[in-house]
Amino acid sequence: MRQFSVIIILLLSAIIGVAQNTTGEIATDTIAVTDTIIKPKYTFGTFFNHLTLPLELGCAWSAQVGEERPGFYFRTSLEYRDIKTASWVVAIEYDTYTRKYKNYHFDDNNTISGDEIVKDIFVGGGYRFPLLKNWREYLKNPYYNNVWSLCLMAYIGTTNSSLKNVTTTNEKMADGNPAYILTKDSKWVPSMKLQVVCDYSIDYSVNIFFGCAYMQHFMHTKLETNYAGMFIVSGGITCFFR
Repeated sequence: MRQFSVIIILLLSAIIGVAQNTTGEIATDTIAVTDTIIKPKYTFGTFFNHLTLPLELGCAWSAQVGEERPGFYFRTSLEYRDIKTASWVVAIEYDTYTRKYKNYHFDDNNTISGDEIVKDIFVGGGYRFPLLKNWREYLKNPYYNNVWSLCLMAYIGTTNSSLKNVTTTNEKMADGNPAYILTKDSKWVPSMKLQVVCDYSIDYSVNIFFGCAYMQHFMHTKLETNYAGMFIVSGGITCFFR
């Protein structure tokens, strides 16, 4: 009986030892797996670190030979950049510019001179190349002070061209002459834009840049008589949300 009790005790001790070893191995494996899958938490603040706000001023003129005059150009956009190197760029932008014109060949507008108001809405993307000899090292360990970069961008969107049109009314002026009113005559057309930008990183939160672009319309605007495009030369400042 005593020998039987000793055997039971030995068996219980062996079972407890195996259980402890198994539990330790499971815990170790769990820690290893946990260490492997833990990632930095992506927060709403992290998203804002990717965003930039370029503000751009410049001059735009038509590729069509005619009586159009260069116009003042203003662009604002919201860009989403690769947070580490700012290399990949995705952008949504809104452009507006006004130019004076004289045109005697309108088919559906009776105002031969005035101001054309143009608005563009684009989405696009591109890639920014640091202008450095050791650019590969820069991509591994990026910094944000005193860096020149060249950015190539392509956009697709739509353009709105708006002119004033003179419309006759049934009313009369005090002297008996007909009364006229100015109405807005506008048209949306599909467009694309290619842009080259050179920018300089002052510090972690501000860049200055200058660039040139070509915009192509795929249909006639209110002022154009062919599929003409626009040339744009501009410069501005980029502010970072980070």
